[in-house]
Amino acid sequence: MAIEVRPSRPVKQQRLVDRPQLILDAAIPIIGQRGYFGFSIKQLAEACGLTVPGILHHFGSKEAILLALLKNRELRDFEAVWQDVPVFDAQKLALLSLAEVKRLLHESVVRNSQQPELTRLGSMLRTEALYPQHPAHEFFRKRNARSLETIAHMLAGKVVCPQSAAAQISALFLGLEILWLDNRENFDLVGEWDRGIGKILG
Repeated sequence: MAIEVRPSRPVKQQRLVDRPQLILDAAIPIIGQRGYFGFSIKQLAEACGLTVPGILHHFGSKEAILLALLKNRELRDFEAVWQDVPVFDAQKLALLSLAEVKRLLHESVVRNSQQPELTRLGSMLRTEALYPQHPAHEFFRKRNARSLETIAHMLAGKVVCPQSAAAQISALFLGLEILWLDNRENFDLVGEWDRGIGKILG
């Protein structure tokens, strides 16, 4: 006897609820290839099978789409790698062992290696946002400062100069990503990361 499985809510309602995420997912490759200034809401609407008013119903402007996309990616990364880490508590961060710090950083690199479109998006926007009038300039400025501070706290008491080590680690992370994005078939992002972090942290 066949059992009828009813959706928890009407299909139409599901689609409406999920549509903002569908729009953001469709924006990833478009903005990752064209950048913020090179993409249009019309292009995004066509990729989603929607109209421009349909996109603007969920996100009131092109800038709002960009910032929602960045925050969405940050939330996903946090949930995947950092959710159980006391990132807002400097004293607890300092209690992490060096092996735990290396593991967390390694997991972040592995995650990026598994989602090239999102990694390309981040690299593209991070470069664009060096322009002070870019709508994501402040987002990346705060994120970079927060990232350096978090890594420095994790390395407190483990290296001679945590702030300097944090800057070197950040530079390694971003630099290797660019080399990998340029030649993914022949560049071992995770392997190079493991070798590089070993030279910084031992």
